[in-house]
Amino acid sequence: MIRKLYTLIFILCISLSNVSLVYSQREVGIPFEKKAAILLEFVAPYETMRVSFKERDLSTNIYTEVRLPDDIVLKNKKGKPADPSSFLPGMEVLIDGEKTRSGFTFFEVRLQTTLKNWHVKLNGIYEKFEDPVATIDGRRVVLAKGATIKGAGPWKKKSFKSFDYMQLGSFVEIEGSRDADGLIRARKVKTWPNLFTKEDKAIKAAINSGFQPPETLSGGRMQIGDTNFMLTPNLDLQAYVTELGYRLIPQWTDDLPEDDPTRVDYRFYVVEDPSFNASAFPDGTVIVHTGLLQTLANEAQLAAVLAHEIAHVTHKHGLRRFKEQNKLKKAKLGAGLLTKAISTVTGREVRAGNIEIGGFSIPVSLVAKLGEGALSNSFSRKRESQADRVGLFYMTEAGYDPREAATMWTLLAEKTANPQAGLKEKALKKIASIYSSHPEAVKRARNINIEIAANYSSMDLSQLVTGAENYERIRELVVK
Repeated sequence: MIRKLYTLIFILCISLSNVSLVYSQREVGIPFEKKAAILLEFVAPYETMRVSFKERDLSTNIYTEVRLPDDIVLKNKKGKPADPSSFLPGMEVLIDGEKTRSGFTFFEVRLQTTLKNWHVKLNGIYEKFEDPVATIDGRRVVLAKGATIKGAGPWKKKSFKSFDYMQLGSFVEIEGSRDADGLIRARKVKTWPNLFTKEDKAIKAAINSGFQPPETLSGGRMQIGDTNFMLTPNLDLQAYVTELGYRLIPQWTDDLPEDDPTRVDYRFYVVEDPSFNASAFPDGTVIVHTGLLQTLANEAQLAAVLAHEIAHVTHKHGLRRFKEQNKLKKAKLGAGLLTKAISTVTGREVRAGNIEIGGFSIPVSLVAKLGEGALSNSFSRKRESQADRVGLFYMTEAGYDPREAATMWTLLAEKTANPQAGLKEKALKKIASIYSSHPEAVKRARNINIEIAANYSSMDLSQLVTGAENYERIRELVVK
């Protein structure tokens, strides 16, 4: 009995000694100051904050969600105490805190984005009305007290007492002031109809003359200008991108009668190409490269790309570029100089000569350029910014989280800066070429975030979707 007791005591002592050798490793926080981040979510009761750090030295995660201490200090840009409600998604913040292996602690968060009243001019399309707010150029607009809407062009003898009396899809020019909440109060408004002009007819004919549709969607080939595209052989992938594209088309254009000449019938094609690119043409043809589908992280990011391309079409950016090309032609430059100028723009040799279509003299080189997506990828920065802004409206109307648009450009900026981040050298070169005339990706993401803060702060963004799980299945369909 005594021997058994000694044995139990010995076992107990050994066990206790082993326990004493097991230590819990302490987490000692590493402090950081003034780390720039984009605020993604901060809503009542303001207990947690979700951010995306602009540099990945603190975390490789795109999103970081932190539970805030009760004594968190919130300040505005001037360093004065700020109300939590002034912290809106899309705003830039500077954060003091510390990082441990298990997460973050924030001590102080300072706003860096200031939304204030400022004078604004805009020119866009009237796309939605929810009394009393109209959506024009992707922004929320109300009439200032006493303001009226004047017609222009074919409507020059007309006037409208409110947006409710106007025609959706018409062009609008506005001058007014923008409130701190992003709402524009229009003092001067001018509107004119969105017509199918002779220029529209000419550019449509030019595209048709250089467009050879595919005989089959499964691995078929099509030609635009002098460029050939091979479609992906996966019909499920084609159907997925087409269905998503259709959900993003604005309601006003989808409601146009079939025989309306201004109606655009969109066609979406997925082509085998490793570059991060998509392009749209004035006739509604949208081309998506498999390299883009491989790089994106979720369905909302693809929606942002497609919505951006659709906005180029609805706002007739291709037509405006065509007019600019026609003005260049009318400048009476020699054919050789004209060809040289266009070759410089496109970075490739093009043919000289012209085609007479619809009463217009169109350079053959313009048709050749269509194959390079020049009508969508060589737009001015102003038009690219407009397509980004209007694209946000299209994607949110379809139920997608607009914050993913900014995340997409942030990720692209990282991948172009760091080839090890997932893009091959060949694809990087194509990105540098394709987006050389775009706003820098980082600046583009910042501008999108400001638009989100100004125009979507009243929305419950948590109710919008990213489609990450569904997109994982789609990415597996991409031929690698």
